[in-house]
Amino acid sequence: MPLRLTDEQARLAAKLVSDAKTRAGLTNGQIADKAGYVEKTVRDVLKGRCRVRKTVSKVCRALKIDLDVALNEAGLNDAAGLWCRFPPPRIEGDTQARAVRGALEAFLARDEDRFCRLFLDEEPLVPEQAERPWTEILAAAGYVKATPAGAVWPCVRVFFLDELLIATDLLAHAEEDQVFSLMLEQVFLVRSMDVRKGDHVLELCLGSGVNALAAAHRGAARVVGVDVSERALAFAAANAAVNLSRERGDAPLEILRGNLFEPLAAEDCFDLILVNPPFEPVPRGMRYFLHSHGGEDGLDVVRALLPGVPQRLRPGGRFEMYTCTLSDERSEWVTDLVLAAFPDFRVEVRRVACVPLEVSFTEFHDRPGYAGRDRPVSQGVTTHAWGLHFRALRDGPAGLVRIDAMDEVRACDATLSRWWREWRTNP
Repeated sequence: MPLRLTDEQARLAAKLVSDAKTRAGLTNGQIADKAGYVEKTVRDVLKGRCRVRKTVSKVCRALKIDLDVALNEAGLNDAAGLWCRFPPPRIEGDTQARAVRGALEAFLARDEDRFCRLFLDEEPLVPEQAERPWTEILAAAGYVKATPAGAVWPCVRVFFLDELLIATDLLAHAEEDQVFSLMLEQVFLVRSMDVRKGDHVLELCLGSGVNALAAAHRGAARVVGVDVSERALAFAAANAAVNLSRERGDAPLEILRGNLFEPLAAEDCFDLILVNPPFEPVPRGMRYFLHSHGGEDGLDVVRALLPGVPQRLRPGGRFEMYTCTLSDERSEWVTDLVLAAFPDFRVEVRRVACVPLEVSFTEFHDRPGYAGRDRPVSQGVTTHAWGLHFRALRDGPAGLVRIDAMDEVRACDATLSRWWREWRTNP
């Protein structure tokens, strides 16, 4: 069963909830109380903007509506069997890689909205005549799946970021090895990282490979990526095939499976080490996505990697990290850890976001494994989630330097506004 509703399903649910609300004479707040959500969630359901199946189902149940039965009766539930654990994309050789890139570029250039509906909103589409050659190429590579009825369903999400076209898992892939979608943190790190021509670059927690591939595009002479997830490495390899060009002189992506620095040769050192580590706080003993599991306070991976960074840097080497942490509105917990790991470095910190936890947890309330993750809020331990970018380098005097990042954040928001439906339709 898919985790997200299609547009048509969401519109039907909105009508059912609206009709039931009118019959019962309830307010949005009363429905929210019954469903266990905030009032904004109910408003989103009523406007057809909420497409998380579990959320919409709970709002429907609060009004004694069985969403699955209603979708079946309307003939809108028959595509559920198409959703499954799709394998990573399959790119066999330079010829297919060029064809896939050409198909994605042509589709995006012809109609960005249809591209986003298919690959970011995860909606099935019936290809138009001009799109059919492209979807055939993409189906052969595992990017889409054709149906007997003539529609195509996405097997991956595809994000366009500068010159990169990055495939990740669907949100419907709810297993622990899900390859993470691109979010603000990836956009910010790609746009901010200090890559210099000829650099040897290492990315830890490689995921889709977006940061490493951006480094290769900018003239790095060697690019290495490490991840514990075999699925992430397969996605990164496919993304490298589609995005890197030997003719252009891009360095190949060297892929290693293992935990942080463990798979590296003893003599391997780098000019730039990049990481966007897992940072979500997860209760002890709970299984969760590998890309996000940061331990009880979200800092387990940060604590594990920081001590090993300085000895892996070449003379003049830099370290860059984007991470999030929980704390109050005035202070956060990561800066002291970074300063302790780099006592002789200039440490630049940019605050990218500082969001109240109630807002953050409401947004992700129905993600798998959520139960218990709002405990820090209920216990009054923390109140905000901070998004932070760190750069440690030997240029200039040692010590902490705080830098205003608002202009960079606004530029990133402009990219995000092209990806996300609620931003595209409500600018």
